[in-house]
Amino acid sequence: MIVIFAHYGGIDEIGIFVLPAVLAILALRWAEKKAKRTAAVKGAAEQEAASAPEGSDVD
Repeated sequence: MIVIFAHYGGIDEIGIFVLPAVLAILALRWAEKKAKRTAAVKGAAEQEAASAPEGSDVD
């Protein structure tokens, strides 16, 4: 039996090349947003700790 890989008018390129590229871009954007949120929360906590008066209970 002979197996022939046919060209389906561009649909196969979408599945092989475009879809993984789009998924990679979305994953990078998601990771960037998460890193920015984490940095903002960490920066706010550091700023709050720096502005707390001496001897306060703020960690």
